[in-house]
Amino acid sequence: ASYLGKNYSYLYFSKLGPQIDCADDADKLCYNNLLLPSITGGDLNSGGTPHRGYVWYKRVGDLAINGNVNLVGDRKVILLVEGGNLTINGLINLQQPGVGFFMTIVGKDVNGQKGNIIVDPSVTHPNQPGLEGMFLADNVFSTGSGSNKLWVRGSVVAYGGIVLLRDLGNGNASAPAELFEYNPALLFTYPRELMRRNMRWKEVAP
Repeated sequence: ASYLGKNYSYLYFSKLGPQIDCADDADKLCYNNLLLPSITGGDLNSGGTPHRGYVWYKRVGDLAINGNVNLVGDRKVILLVEGGNLTINGLINLQQPGVGFFMTIVGKDVNGQKGNIIVDPSVTHPNQPGLEGMFLADNVFSTGSGSNKLWVRGSVVAYGGIVLLRDLGNGNASAPAELFEYNPALLFTYPRELMRRNMRWKEVAP
């Protein structure tokens, strides 16, 4: 569907989020800088410097997540990918929905390229979501060409479009190859730093 409203892109959210590296000042709202082009699920499952219960990670350039991300308890992760593509090669799950939280925001580079979220065909599970959380891409969200179902529980926004590539063959007649399930519990764990900060002044009678 077309959208003609305000574009809440990576640029918008990056101005609301942390501006400094936790290595420089861990007492303020800060991000944990990812220097390597690939990380494991365990890198997001634990570690990092938190701020108000959230752990912010930032990578400039392409990033691949290899292995499953299992966020236990109240683990809350926000992953920023600036000027690159994010490739997801494993499951991303919240072990306690409504308590834990995951969000990734992927932005284009200075030339207007990149900014894609690419899901590997291996990301699938027979009876639970393969991906949980909020996923925002300045460009395309691609489900990956594969013959197994992709189940996403949460929200997906992609300003370049969502590319549905899964194909169940004969199974398409009775089941969706891609299932997107809304999860309202994510609203209760959404970070206040990323909320709109509009102030309205109105004169009232004394």
